Amino acid sequence: KDEFHKRGNLKYTLVYVPEGKDIDYGTDDEYVENLEGNVPGRWKNSAAIGALFPQDMDSYNGGKVPDMLIWILHDYWLHCQFAGDWERKKTKLFPILKKAFNSYLNYLEDNPLTDADGTIHIKKSWSPEYKPGRGQDINFTLALIRWSSQTLLNMNKEFDLNDPLATKWQQVLDDLVDFQIDENGLRIGKDIPFDKPHRHYSHLLGVYPLAVIKPDTDESRALIRTTLDHWLDVTINSTTKIKAMPVTGYTATGASSMYATLGDKEKALYYLKFFIDHKNVSPTTMYSEGKNNPVIESPLSFATCVHDMLIQSNNGKIHVFPGTPDEWGNAAFHHLRTQGAFLVSAKKEKTITQFVAVKSLVGSPCIINPGIENPLLYIEGKKISNKKLGKPDINGFYTLNLKKGECAIFSVLSLEKTDLAIRPIIKKEKDKNLFGYSDKTARLSGHKYYGGKK
Repeated sequence: KDEFHKRGNLKYTLVYVPEGKDIDYGTDDEYVENLEGNVPGRWKNSAAIGALFPQDMDSYNGGKVPDMLIWILHDYWLHCQFAGDWERKKTKLFPILKKAFNSYLNYLEDNPLTDADGTIHIKKSWSPEYKPGRGQDINFTLALIRWSSQTLLNMNKEFDLNDPLATKWQQVLDDLVDFQIDENGLRIGKDIPFDKPHRHYSHLLGVYPLAVIKPDTDESRALIRTTLDHWLDVTINSTTKIKAMPVTGYTATGASSMYATLGDKEKALYYLKFFIDHKNVSPTTMYSEGKNNPVIESPLSFATCVHDMLIQSNNGKIHVFPGTPDEWGNAAFHHLRTQGAFLVSAKKEKTITQFVAVKSLVGSPCIINPGIENPLLYIEGKKISNKKLGKPDINGFYTLNLKKGECAIFSVLSLEKTDLAIRPIIKKEKDKNLFGYSDKTARLSGHKYYGGKK
């Protein structure tokens, strides 16, 4: 550390952790009092955070909507969901989320805008980075209000909390204005269409990652696809000039993940390749917006794309190989974690799923689409009768009651005839070692961009 400080040009941060110790990064839990101090004094039992904030989260948000804190708390909620940490979810997340939602309630009291029929409108908020992105009934805000109110209601029921504010949360959820939509799908807001290039997808937050707009009906699927297609067409094909880069790595990765949620495997793959071929992406997948501005979010989002193509878990449901393209042919993964704290392994051969294994870490309800027609089911090695397994729902999901530690296996053939091993997929020599500077990676535009001319 001292040596790095002497050099005066810190490109890396080194952290020394004594053996057996964990790193304490600081969390929302630790700085909750600062979150409460970020709102006006008259807003009691409320919390928020500014759009830009230091590690201690001391950043005044004023009397505005608490969108940024709610967005952060969605990540906190995801952590609890994947870890199966229900105690933290109940005792740590719930109180902070409740205070953050109280800020919405205070905002609505300060800025009442309600129709005669009781429809609640949001007078003014912001769709990040889109210009002009400030106005009434912004879809970014509507998505966060819907997610947070529904999540509070779900936790109140899950943990039998009987919170006195539950009636108010339900009323806001029921009476909140619908998402703002036109012939091109989701708008930015009531008076703001999406009609200019925009590298991010703030107006699509309700689709991904919040999943409050679910692709479970023909109508919602059509809305998602129309919005996606329009966003990308305007952003990629527009001749309108804007100051920021109109198309970035994050544009492609977001598109790939969202097409994967629709089960559009080929478009998910197309935008995955779009990212790889982006001139700002190096052969190591490191990415830069401008030669001297590395951006870590896009490579991490790229990795998430691959996961979303292999497995998804939203709204209590697990979907295996939902966006895996036929071009991949063979595909396999071992112990990818899902919401509900399940470890899932699966294997495809020649595009056909051979088996899906699901291990429950905490005993959560398991609703899963294994992607196998008329599968055989084994739990802890014991064959389960078709009658006990039952029929899948209209979207192919089965419901299992797995105890903590139990493993279920869906398979095409009997367990004795199924190869459950997960091995590296054999690759041709020309397809090996495609990372790092070499003749093989010279095909990538980013190779020249990063390496320069020799």
